[in-house]
Amino acid sequence: SLTTTLNIGVLRGLEVDVDAPFVLLDPDEDSTRGGVGDVELTTKYRLLDETERRPTFMGAVVLRLPTGDEDRGLGEEGVDVQPLAVVSKTFGPLTLTLNGGYTFVTRDRDLDFWVVTGSLEYEITDAWSLVGEVVSELGTHDRGDVVVLRAGTVLAITEGIEVYTAVGFGLTRDSPDVTVRLGVTIALF
Repeated sequence: SLTTTLNIGVLRGLEVDVDAPFVLLDPDEDSTRGGVGDVELTTKYRLLDETERRPTFMGAVVLRLPTGDEDRGLGEEGVDVQPLAVVSKTFGPLTLTLNGGYTFVTRDRDLDFWVVTGSLEYEITDAWSLVGEVVSELGTHDRGDVVVLRAGTVLAITEGIEVYTAVGFGLTRDSPDVTVRLGVTIALF
């Protein structure tokens, strides 16, 4: 999977992200196929700014929209809704972030899952950072657990434009083997 992300700062503390994946499937029992997958639309709002003693607190809502071709295995029907709580704190050049939430799968509520994510970003220079992340989706009923380990970089092209790349590797049987993420963040304010 190759995901292109557009992050747009709408107002101070409010951000909208659009994740548009290109999915490539090569199943053993069928022909290779690819195309646009399901798009994710995320709205984030920073509730409290970080201080010397307190981390940043943020809320987010993620919607998975059924834009991928379900018949070809590139997407799923219905809309998934995922509220998240996010906590982040910076210690010198290192930023630690934890996310937690729950996903409501409207097409089959037995597929609902918990989301737990942890990441670290280490600033090498003012313009370049290394990033590591563990992303997990923990099934509640009939769904298996997905755990992906990602590593990548963030590069500030200008003060308002950042480009990031990451490669992920699945750690469980139900995880994708490899994921690639490419993104651009454009700050409008």
